[in-house]
Amino acid sequence: MRLVLEHRSEFPTTTAAVQAVAKQVGVGKESLRRWVAQAEVDAAVQDAVQDAVQDAVRDRGVDPGSHRPAPADRAKRHL
Repeated sequence: MRLVLEHRSEFPTTTAAVQAVAKQVGVGKESLRRWVAQAEVDAAVQDAVQDAVQDAVRDRGVDPGSHRPAPADRAKRHL
């Protein structure tokens, strides 16, 4: 899977990259194609979650490690 993602630009299509790598490492083309597709979905989901956390931190002052306001905001409330 990593080989396909790293060397995809060397091939005219992702399918060609999958076929070449599958043959080289001895796995089924369809299995490798599905693994690559799932890795791309997982990466997109991870990026979306990270973006959401960064937005929450920036917009609301939320501590990303908890569901409580950031320490600076807690101190303001006690004044």
